[in-house]
Amino acid sequence: MLHRLLFQFALSVTLCAALGCAPAHPEELGHTESGVITTENSQTQIHARRRYLSERTERLRYIQAAFRAMRTPSPGPSRLFFTTSGESGDSFSVGDTRDGYLVHGIPLPLPNLTMRQLPVQYERGLSYGTSELVDLLSGVARTMARKYPHTMLHLGNLGAREGGDIPYSISHNAGRDADIAFYLLDKDGQNIRPDNLVKMNRRLHSPDSVLSFDLEKNTTLVELLLSDPKHRVQFIFLAKHIRSAIHRELLARQASPELLEKFEQTVQNQSAHDDHFHIRVYCSDEDICAGCIDRSIIHPWHEDPLPKREACTARHVNVLQSRKSSPDQIAASLQRLSLIAPETLTPRLIAHHLSSPHTLVRRAAAIAAGRPSESTAKVLVEKFRIETDMQVRSDILSALISQNFASVRALVHDILNGPVSDELLPSLGDFITHFPDASDAEPLLHAAQNASHPRTLLDLLDIVTNRTPCETDDASCLQLATLWFEQKRHLTRQTWLIEGFRDAGFSMDTLTTPAIPTLLDAISAPRPISINAQLTLKKLGHLPQDSLQWPPQDALWHYTRYFKRRAKKYGIDLSDRNDKGQRL
Repeated sequence: MLHRLLFQFALSVTLCAALGCAPAHPEELGHTESGVITTENSQTQIHARRRYLSERTERLRYIQAAFRAMRTPSPGPSRLFFTTSGESGDSFSVGDTRDGYLVHGIPLPLPNLTMRQLPVQYERGLSYGTSELVDLLSGVARTMARKYPHTMLHLGNLGAREGGDIPYSISHNAGRDADIAFYLLDKDGQNIRPDNLVKMNRRLHSPDSVLSFDLEKNTTLVELLLSDPKHRVQFIFLAKHIRSAIHRELLARQASPELLEKFEQTVQNQSAHDDHFHIRVYCSDEDICAGCIDRSIIHPWHEDPLPKREACTARHVNVLQSRKSSPDQIAASLQRLSLIAPETLTPRLIAHHLSSPHTLVRRAAAIAAGRPSESTAKVLVEKFRIETDMQVRSDILSALISQNFASVRALVHDILNGPVSDELLPSLGDFITHFPDASDAEPLLHAAQNASHPRTLLDLLDIVTNRTPCETDDASCLQLATLWFEQKRHLTRQTWLIEGFRDAGFSMDTLTTPAIPTLLDAISAPRPISINAQLTLKKLGHLPQDSLQWPPQDALWHYTRYFKRRAKKYGIDLSDRNDKGQRL
């Protein structure tokens, strides 16, 4: 019992030290209110109960709740990434920092006596990175604490558990980016523990002049980041005026020419970073073999990743050729070759592994197909028709629908003309949404007529025909769709599109460049109208972006900004709206 009490006390002290709790002083608790209770025998004066927790202590409760939530076992990852038995639990950074993702993200080791994550960012759950990034931050925090006793490293956003997009940054996707708060001083020159990131103006003060930039510690931090022999930092993004101040301090310290050269090439000017350091580490050797990509500069002091990638490719090819390789090794190598050397995955090789007796290998082969060529797509279609495992069939279809090939559309129609399984419906919908064609209408209507719950199929039919969604019950909507098709089936899809836009209140006679302003307005319409407006704008502008998964306001912003900047080229007038599509 004594040991348990001591442990609980130590944990409470550690949490307070790491997260910044404060005692509840009476002056922080506000005024009390009085009241009177009358009883039969006497009159009793009472006071309202004091607020016994300070705001900071209440904040701590939310942070502790976030701590528990982060340590709660999560459901399986949404992305399937094949690993071998020897890689259990290893983290992997896959792809680049803008479009990649994270496998087995490592959480920050919190609570911690040398570093903490700022409360706002901690509650977001953005506390995950690769093992290399977390090791770098932990090591720097320990070194700073040894050099400056009682100093803590304050962190902002890292990444989500599985990486991917976050609302606060266009990077931070692949577990190799971290935001580090500035070391700050109060008016008395004492260290503070901020609750959030604090902007520094050109005088290196906060806007209210209460806090100042601790030049000594922040410069030391940069020195440590640039000098770490194990974890190589690719970039530090920083506002120009702060970068200049640190550079002057390095010169005053008579920093070595090697360090100054690293500073010049690594620390990049970015005006948005006036309240934190944004650091990015290079792909580790293991991550390179798993598909990690270092975009932009490879500094001269860092090893060229190309030979490493070539060595990884050779190793994965050997795994596929060896008769001693286990199914999990084959699956991992197939997927990683698709990421680092897709040219090695010929249609013949994909077909060979799709015939494997092991479900794991067949799934990996389907996923490795990625965006298949037309010849590979034909192989996948043939394998889909004879495959019996529903999960493998779903993986094959997911690969096929990334390309608008005739063989894929024929397969989609065959599936719609038979019993449609729930497992395949999301992929069918994704294909039809991105590549709608007039020939899809009849198979969709047939599938809806034979489905117990036809709403999803009717929604897809609305996209193909560009009709405003039906708001009544399923049976009535099905009847209206059937009647519409009988009346309009002889028309071209372009006519369907123009009539659909008009019915929704967007008058146009053509789908050429003069219609661009009206099509921009239609992005905010109901989903089928919005999707067709975006697809038409994408075609007119020859744009690669897949905006259909974005919120409509983001899509409107993107397309308006693109066409507004090229209004002269397209012969249109968009002067009545700003870049976000809002009317002036």
